[in-house]
Order: sequence, then C-alpha cells, then structure tokens
Amino acid sequence: MNNNYGNFPDYQNNYAASPEETDNEKIVVIEKGKDREPSIFKSRLKNSVKFHWNELKYTLLGLIIAILFLTIGFFRTLLMILLYLLGNIYGKYKDGDPKTLFLLERFFSKY
Repeated sequence: MNNNYGNFPDYQNNYAASPEETDNEKIVVIEKGKDREPSIFKSRLKNSVKFHWNELKYTLLGLIIAILFLTIGFFRTLLMILLYLLGNIYGKYKDGDPKTLFLLERFFSKY
C-alpha cells in the first residue's frame, strides 16, 4: 500500500526538526451551531403564551392565593391582599397615574 503523502510537504512528519514546546500547545476547534428550526413544542408553547397571557397570569395569581389560604389562613391572606392593594394604589398616586387620581378623587368626593 503506497501513499502519496510524500509528494506533499504539508503532510510530511518531521518530528526531528520540531521544537519541544509544541507538546504544550493546544488546538481548539470551534464548531458553529447548526441553524435549525425551533421544535414544534416550543413554537406551540410560545403561541399559547402569546395569545393566552392574561389567562396564564391570573391562573398563577389564583394558585398563589389558594396556597396562601391553605398555609396562613383566610383572614391573614385577605389582610395581605388588602395591604398590597393599598400600597399599589399609593404608589400609583405618588407616580401621578391619571386613572388612580381620578378614582381617588371620585371615591373621596362622596365623603
């Protein structure tokens, strides 16, 4: 079996003339990731979340409230929700949200 590597100088192994430091050199090969289409599951999940965002958001909110009811009790959970809403309304008032200002003005004008 004859090979014709000797005809090409790039393929000749000249180990006697090679420096000793080449043993410490590392060759790093970086492969470019293949461009592939997203899976059907990922695309369906993205579409589902995109079109049903409010449903997902309020389902998670209901789940969190249910867990709070079961762990800390009914009245403590109601107190937490009330304090959260008060803090949210106060924050919107300080930011100058026009809807909140209108609702607060309408609520306090009755009293």
